[in-house]
Amino acid sequence: MMDNSEYLPDHTTEERVGYLRLAQEARHERAETCRRLKRGEMTVCQFLGARTKVTEGTRLRKLVMSVPGYGVAKAERLLVELGLDGGRRVSSLGPNQRACLVAALD
Repeated sequence: MMDNSEYLPDHTTEERVGYLRLAQEARHERAETCRRLKRGEMTVCQFLGARTKVTEGTRLRKLVMSVPGYGVAKAERLLVELGLDGGRRVSSLGPNQRACLVAALD
């Protein structure tokens, strides 16, 4: 078995804790943004227009399921109809794909 330790960066404990804290903050912010979408405080157009690290890092499946009235089955059906993979992130969408998503969800 090959030892991969030579390829891993050497970080101090403080650096690792800092990176973990940043990741946790991003997850919390992403969850709050999706909750705002679910409550109707934000539209899909506003979500896609924000273009922040949090919104751009959201997976399409999570975005669609955050829209009121969409569960797992309905979200998957919509993504298939639009020809989008639910595992992709919002940042990977082109302008036409964003427009199709907004038209379908707003």
